[in-house]
Amino acid sequence: MTNEKLGSIEEEAAACRAAFAGVTVGAWVLFCHHNIIVEQLSEPPENRISYILRKKPENERAARLHWFRPLSQTIADDYRAKREPIYDDYRAKCDQLDDDYRAKNKPIYDDYRAKREQLDDDYRAKRDPIDDDYRAKRDPIDDDYRAKREQLDDDLMGRHLPGCPWNGKTLFPEEEA
Repeated sequence: MTNEKLGSIEEEAAACRAAFAGVTVGAWVLFCHHNIIVEQLSEPPENRISYILRKKPENERAARLHWFRPLSQTIADDYRAKREPIYDDYRAKCDQLDDDYRAKNKPIYDDYRAKREQLDDDYRAKRDPIDDDYRAKRDPIDDDYRAKREQLDDDLMGRHLPGCPWNGKTLFPEEEA
């Protein structure tokens, strides 16, 4: 970055907004994020300007606003044309590496999954009888509680809330139909 003199935060914000007048999402820009020189806008530029003004450290705001600018169509087209073969080469190398990784990882993962399934089956086989016993003992307790609670609720409704539409489940029984 040059030693270019920065204006105040307010001046840089005004200049930034002026530079982005008419610029839309998808346009190529400089330093939307401080560590990426060129990228496409994924949201309106005002969103980024507002974010910088609200969230970034005060001592960085003027510089961020100063350098955040749209690229001319000519420069953007030239940049894209030069970037495309670099990116294609990168993707080809990554694809090859990714395929090799997946090929090496697959047998390890398959082995893990098979062992995990055996462990899960063993766990379920040991757990299911315990669950069944618990439910067999718990269900009568739950039923007794619900019956006593229902009796208490009915008494409350009859003595203190006559005309209340509560049906034991909702105040809006017509919505259940």
